[in-house]
Amino acid sequence: MLLAKGQLDGIRSKLNHGDEEQVLALLKVLGNSTDNRAVIVLEPILDQDKKDYDTRREALRSLARIRKGAELLVELAEDQEIPQELQVASAAELNKLPWKDLRERGSNVFPLSPSKENKPLPSIPDLARIR
Repeated sequence: MLLAKGQLDGIRSKLNHGDEEQVLALLKVLGNSTDNRAVIVLEPILDQDKKDYDTRREALRSLARIRKGAELLVELAEDQEIPQELQVASAAELNKLPWKDLRERGSNVFPLSPSKENKPLPSIPDLARIR
């Protein structure tokens, strides 16, 4: 609702001055909104070294839930501009994007790790029998 009313300054203020729990909750709400207007608020958080890891990771997750944000993450990954400490989280998010074209581009930059001996994982029934 705040995004629809153009209240970006209020959102930024809460993200910069709220307690950690409030900030994380707001980041989740922004991501769940899937509103492209949230990207302009979420993107700067990735590069803010003064923010803790959990806050930056949640901003990354929220960006991945928004098509425009996911496009931005893929571009950052391709240009190798994702901060080092967020690369593992980025790899996970990029490899599970709901948009096939972006997921493929993301997996080219951050491919999933192969399984042991490059064999496929056993099926659930096979795993159950092992017990």
